[in-house]
Amino acid sequence: MRKRNKAAGMFLISCIAFTLLTGCEKQLSFQEYLDLGQKYLSESNYDKAVVAFSKAIQIDKKNAEANRQIAAAYEKINKPDQAAEAMLNVLVSDQGQASDTEDFCRFLALVSDAKDRAVLAQMAYAQTGDERILPILFAAKGDSGDIDGIKRVMEDVDRVSGMKDAYLQDVIQNYYDGKDFDSMEKLSQVLKETDSCQGMDLVIDLLKEYQEKGEDGITALLETFYENEEELPEIDENSEFYIGERDENGLRNGYGICFYGSGVKATSRIYAGYWENNLRSGSGRAYKTATFRIQCQWQEDYPQGEVTILQNDTTVLGTLDKGHVATPMNLYKDGEWEAVHCTVDSSRSSGYSFQNKDMEKPGTCNHVKNHTYCWDCINKESEGEGE
Repeated sequence: MRKRNKAAGMFLISCIAFTLLTGCEKQLSFQEYLDLGQKYLSESNYDKAVVAFSKAIQIDKKNAEANRQIAAAYEKINKPDQAAEAMLNVLVSDQGQASDTEDFCRFLALVSDAKDRAVLAQMAYAQTGDERILPILFAAKGDSGDIDGIKRVMEDVDRVSGMKDAYLQDVIQNYYDGKDFDSMEKLSQVLKETDSCQGMDLVIDLLKEYQEKGEDGITALLETFYENEEELPEIDENSEFYIGERDENGLRNGYGICFYGSGVKATSRIYAGYWENNLRSGSGRAYKTATFRIQCQWQEDYPQGEVTILQNDTTVLGTLDKGHVATPMNLYKDGEWEAVHCTVDSSRSSGYSFQNKDMEKPGTCNHVKNHTYCWDCINKESEGEGE
């Protein structure tokens, strides 16, 4: 009996399919069109499935299941725009499920036109208030160049998830990758107006200076903080914010700028230079303050070899090994030699001596012990190794 009923059902669906194919205008029921669409979908006949589901939706536009099914068919024929629109119909219905938002966001991420993506995301968020839509809405506003839209969304992002910084980092990185410096500059202005995410605002400005004037432009911009008696902006403790070149695996490779929160690096607050496999490597400058910086080659994340340390009118020249003092450090003020520090001297309690231009004899130097000229080095004494 069951086999007979099943056979009868398949026969009915086949008759419906024949009716559609032969162009007859017989009106089928919603369920008949839905069943037919599912049959075509199971047979990988996606174009015909779209036709059948479309006719079902004409009868009941708000039916969640019909819209889910047509979205699945659109996905198979590489039409993410239509799939996202169908899933939007599901979200605004009273038949939505938790997984529907995930599917909507998945389809939406594949929509190529950023403005279309932003419109769909805005409609979905306005109708549902689902915070899971915020990341893609934020990114779509950024990708479409809608800086005012980003400004409006920022409050919701911060209120709901506190992830504004992470979303902004993605937007800025996308601008950088696309060399869209006009949008970066507009976004920087918005951040200034809202007094929001100052670290990111500064990174944008630094990248702009680098593009126009090179590393000297970065230094000049940072020194304006000193001239105006302003502190460098801070980001969250133990966090970092990077914008720059990456490889195909997402690792930092090439030129980039990184802003460090307290607790990340021993000395650096900002690093502008080259990277390899997520580590500072090659030519770069690191800043502790607006006017306290080191210029050198980096290796495996540490200063390596000859270095120039500058602070206001003082310049220190010497050599570091993985951030530690490796040779005597000569100090100059206003271009004139002032003193030499960190000279190995076993007769001194610290193991080092120093001598300035006014001294007849060397004195004991504690700079190495106190890590005065080390940069981002591990404090060996705290590990019981001694310096």
